[in-house]
Amino acid sequence: MRATRRGRIVGAVLELYHAKIGLMPLSSKMDFCEFCVAWTGKHRSDDKARIASAESGEEKWRRVPMPWELFQPALRIVGHCLLGPTNSDQLRTQAARASQCLYLRAMETMDARAVLACRSLVRLSQMVEEPIPEPSFAGVEANMAELETMRANILSGKK
Repeated sequence: MRATRRGRIVGAVLELYHAKIGLMPLSSKMDFCEFCVAWTGKHRSDDKARIASAESGEEKWRRVPMPWELFQPALRIVGHCLLGPTNSDQLRTQAARASQCLYLRAMETMDARAVLACRSLVRLSQMVEEPIPEPSFAGVEANMAELETMRANILSGKK
């Protein structure tokens, strides 16, 4: 999709927001994730894009343009919300939802850069939700003894 002047300006503003995201309050990050969900126009894979009309109170069905200049900084911000140093599970849940909605939108537009970036972010969100198993050091002593034996054989063969 071709970028417009407005898209470049909003993209620059999002870059500035990302530069100061560590200082932003939690509510601002939550609002941004909600904005991303609304911006993609989908809440589930079977929903259609909805925009409420202010005058009539009825919903209109249309697409919101999504150029790469807007999409890239939005993904960075959602990635920070998902993987950043926050202790809020609510923010992580909202960011995971936003990344899934962005992925669905990228799949619709078939923008390869957006699809790859979103798919990576969705996978990271799934990895964050899974507990990390504790490493087992049971076989370390046996492996070390085997490595020392191999090292001794190599050194004796060089003489």
